[in-house]
Amino acid sequence: MPKILENMVIVLTKRPEQSKEAILKLEKNGASVISFPTIKIVPAENHREFDTSIKKFNTFDYIVFTSGNAVKHFVFRLDQIQKRLNFDKTSVVAVGEKTAFACNRYQIPVDIVPKSFSAKGIAEELSKSDITGKKFFIPCSSIARDELPERLGQMGAKITRLTVYDTIVPDGSETDKTVDVILNSKPDIFVFTSPSTFDNFVKILNLADPEDYFKGRTVAAIGPTTESAIRSKGVTVQITPSKNTMNSLIDSVLNFYPISDKIENQN
Repeated sequence: MPKILENMVIVLTKRPEQSKEAILKLEKNGASVISFPTIKIVPAENHREFDTSIKKFNTFDYIVFTSGNAVKHFVFRLDQIQKRLNFDKTSVVAVGEKTAFACNRYQIPVDIVPKSFSAKGIAEELSKSDITGKKFFIPCSSIARDELPERLGQMGAKITRLTVYDTIVPDGSETDKTVDVILNSKPDIFVFTSPSTFDNFVKILNLADPEDYFKGRTVAAIGPTTESAIRSKGVTVQITPSKNTMNSLIDSVLNFYPISDKIENQN
């Protein structure tokens, strides 16, 4: 019996240590996986605003974590300035299961996880309560999108958004060898886990015409925000899971290729 992804090459734009399960699942189903992390996460250079705002943390009604990286670098900065927080008066919102897991790892109690793991999902969950005048603390990256603050602001919330980490393009010493592999192997499937993983892929490969490069290839996006960012460049996205998780994304990739097609092609 042929495997679903037999003879297919997949580019996974996430660090291999963060996607071990995904890689194993893809390889088990016949794929050759190229791990090509297109973003590098580093602590923010300037923490002045964060350090000032964190002194008033007990005045905030909510803190919203939109990624595991936000949790990690939030805690990292607290450790640097030797600040301990009490979350008794502040509700903790985690965008999804992985983010909630990161919170639990650092002993941050999670009160709310939306059904839909997205900015829209957070807003919909919080709309069940009156958040008019409520103060929100949102630690995030320097390139965080405006969707969540805008949605919460439209509901009357007061937003304090603070950069705790930067998302940058890895330098050539980290990417050049893999770029050569990608150019020589002509991948069948590309998996993007955030808008910046796509944007940086285009930058690193110096793609003058992304639409032409991805034509005839399968593009998978982890959620609607990433899908929208990719489509804005004229690139077609064939796969977006209903749930914004890596497991759901990989399952959607597998379900996109019926095993019956493989059997027919062998006959």
